[in-house]
Amino acid sequence: MPGMPHEPTPTSPPSMQDTVGLPNEFVIRARSPRDDEQIVSLFNSHRPELPPLTVEEFRLFTENRPPGFTAEDWVVDFRSTIIGTGGVFQLTQSEPRVLAVVNQVHPVWEGRAIGDRLFEHLLQRAHHNAAVRLYASVSDTHPYALNFAERRGFTRDGHGVEFSRIDPRQCAFNSYVELQGRLASAGITFCTNENPHMLSKTLLENIYDLERLLQAGIPGHDHYELPPYEQWEATMVGHEKISSDVCWIAMHEGKPVGLHRLTLTDTNAAWATFGAVHPHYRGKGIASALHYHALEWSRERRLEYVYAKNDATNIAIIAVISKIGFSALAREIELVKEL
Repeated sequence: MPGMPHEPTPTSPPSMQDTVGLPNEFVIRARSPRDDEQIVSLFNSHRPELPPLTVEEFRLFTENRPPGFTAEDWVVDFRSTIIGTGGVFQLTQSEPRVLAVVNQVHPVWEGRAIGDRLFEHLLQRAHHNAAVRLYASVSDTHPYALNFAERRGFTRDGHGVEFSRIDPRQCAFNSYVELQGRLASAGITFCTNENPHMLSKTLLENIYDLERLLQAGIPGHDHYELPPYEQWEATMVGHEKISSDVCWIAMHEGKPVGLHRLTLTDTNAAWATFGAVHPHYRGKGIASALHYHALEWSRERRLEYVYAKNDATNIAIIAVISKIGFSALAREIELVKEL
């Protein structure tokens, strides 16, 4: 998406004095760290089919947002109980006026105008941050939420996220050995970042350039930007505040030609957060081999599940992981609203 004509001054996180009263002792206020346990519990209640988020993971995410990005977290407080949560968040550096909006209400409180008041507040915050477009995602298992968004001017943009998972302990590796032999005879080798001392500065820079190239060609990644090199490198070689991902790299003649990244959770599972192959090397089985490497690693560590999320229009990768044995879960529908 093209850049916006000008960038607004970055806003500070809302203060605890920024509150909006609701009748009957409801208050919309800025998130406080003491709310995090209830926020995470509410978040997990909306996605029971996915690995539960932990408070530590949630805080790590909020603490590592890009500097200067618009990021506001709000809660609906009823007598010290969090019954709703939401926020407005900048998606990319190049488009500071394109924001994502999140609006969740505890199922018990749905239909009581809590979501309406929270959304109106978030819309005001979006206008305050000079937003021109809002994105939102709702699960296809929550028709009430979809109806809520569409009644407020959001429309489907044709994209969405398809979630799937596999138990690596039950994965069949019958075709893996044959595939490995075929790729080896073609000069394709594989390495990982588990021993970061084996990754030279030049190789890391080449991997970064490849990931940036591949990200640009993946459906649904038009409002995703690879972080700056230093931040990205921290996920590859480890950092005291950033858990390193496990990454498999397909190599040919000393150059990276494919990537597969796993991000471990705190609940004995992992997310396949990125995977792609250079266009000149597709159709050779490299994507499947990268998946098998990750699944074999996950099986050895007795992870319960490996989860994947892909844009629903990315038919090629969905076909690859389905053939490996991933089972489809819920799908998120992406919606957009012009302001």
